Amino acid sequence: ITPDISSPLSNWVNRISKVVPWKKYSQANEESYIDFILKNLPEKGKHIVEIGAWDGYHLSNTRHFIENGYTALLIDGDNRGNEEVKQHIVTKNNILDILDSYATPREFDFLCIDIDGNDLYVIDTILSKYNPSLIVAEYNPIWNQTESKVIAYDENHTWNNDDYYGFSFLAGQKMAEKNGYACVFENDSLNMYFVRKDMLDVIPFVTYVQ
Repeated sequence: ITPDISSPLSNWVNRISKVVPWKKYSQANEESYIDFILKNLPEKGKHIVEIGAWDGYHLSNTRHFIENGYTALLIDGDNRGNEEVKQHIVTKNNILDILDSYATPREFDFLCIDIDGNDLYVIDTILSKYNPSLIVAEYNPIWNQTESKVIAYDENHTWNNDDYYGFSFLAGQKMAEKNGYACVFENDSLNMYFVRKDMLDVIPFVTYVQ
């Protein structure tokens, strides 16, 4: 599956897919796309929030940026012994209190989320109060491009190494639109990249073709 930005763009968005991929910690070169996008957005204090950070290093989309001057709030239900990662089981009902407790600014540069379950519900709740410039979120490619699907909300959900997790691409687009964001990119049927519409000169509509 490859991205097709259907309308001509005069700004930087149409160059994301041309970025030369590289990685230091990430799974599938996410750092290279994130780096390019952040360099084309207004800086908002160089702060990151990552939910589902694991130990802060393994397959991290954020560690490279932390090593290069960004501050970060890293959260996971199990920090594997790294106290830099705050231990919380995140739900849509507690995420705002968690972010408030760490004095998270209303506007910050980058939200990354990968919790293999209730991701869409948590993002939607975060955006009721916070306004990250960029959101990178894992989606579930098991559903096709015409299906708007999300798993049933369950605070006790745990991923069982199966395909029951998260949300479809179309569901992600709808959530973004509702909250004033646009999907500007997708990589490797893994992640969607959302940017605040007020930071875009042209609003892209990203579709996918086989």
